[in-house]
Amino acid sequence: TDRFSDRLSGDWGGARAELADAGVDVFAYYNAIVAGNVSGGVSKDSDYAGDIFYGTQFDLAKLAGWDATTLTITGINRHGD
Repeated sequence: TDRFSDRLSGDWGGARAELADAGVDVFAYYNAIVAGNVSGGVSKDSDYAGDIFYGTQFDLAKLAGWDATTLTITGINRHGD
């Protein structure tokens, strides 16, 4: 089976598995929070906030021979109210 079948973008035609086997793992996660007042209170309103967390993790044991060492580079984009 495809070990990346649970990911939104899949295995990229095998490229993602090849990268992972070589020690490079690319990832991204999305989180959203939606809240609303649909009844009662002073006013009916809603708010939304979300973030995209992304990055790449390098297994330096596979890439450079440094046992039990990883380097992770990440970024985050937050948006909403």
